[in-house]
Amino acid sequence: YGFKSYCSYNSFNNLNYVTMLEKIGSVKIDKEITSRWIMFYRPYTCRFLGVKYALIKQGADAFNLSEHPTFCDTIATFNNINVLRFKKAYPFGITMDKMIPESDLDSMSYQEDRAFSLLKRVVVADSLMGKYPGLRYEKSESEPLTYNAINTYYEEVTADTLTLTQFNDTHFEGNISLKQPKMLILQFPYDKGWKATVNGESYPIEQVDIGLTGLYLSEGEHDIVFNYLPLYYNETKWVSFAALMF
Repeated sequence: YGFKSYCSYNSFNNLNYVTMLEKIGSVKIDKEITSRWIMFYRPYTCRFLGVKYALIKQGADAFNLSEHPTFCDTIATFNNINVLRFKKAYPFGITMDKMIPESDLDSMSYQEDRAFSLLKRVVVADSLMGKYPGLRYEKSESEPLTYNAINTYYEEVTADTLTLTQFNDTHFEGNISLKQPKMLILQFPYDKGWKATVNGESYPIEQVDIGLTGLYLSEGEHDIVFNYLPLYYNETKWVSFAALMF
């Protein structure tokens, strides 16, 4: 993983993305193809990552019928393929004011609990727990996985969301208003090729939830711009130019 051969952004070959999905039990890191298909029986993962639709083959072993009416509606069927629409998928750009260290996540015995935890708390590296004074540490405890609890978390993290005004593969803009400091979590893999500005000033991008992208924002109004350029793009461009000249 990690091979960069595109001028636009592509998450399939991003090691941070694959590592995050493996830690919550949705893929196996030694099987590249699984980084493109999240196992359906991880509905919490799908909701957190903003998955809105899924194609499921009827009778597939990974398809848990008991969870189907709770999380999805069947909107169409083609041959033996069901087209499902997820209920209350998280929008792009959610915010959280609670956090846990990565070691807390690692200590959870069941990968389902790890995926469930991501619905309500941002995971940060242990060494960075003191970097975000506006976030509250919430100790991880085993909780019943109820539909009401999941809906409550949805309401909390979508109370303040990013409003997109422009969006394409290598550039997007948006704005958000906050009444208190929060972590803005963007559901795409952390990559050093992305650069951000907030209110016109260069702004640090945080690696959160093992492999996703975040911005730690203070209270107030924020105009946010992201741009992507592959690492060493300019350097390789000049090397190629020099090779052509000589």
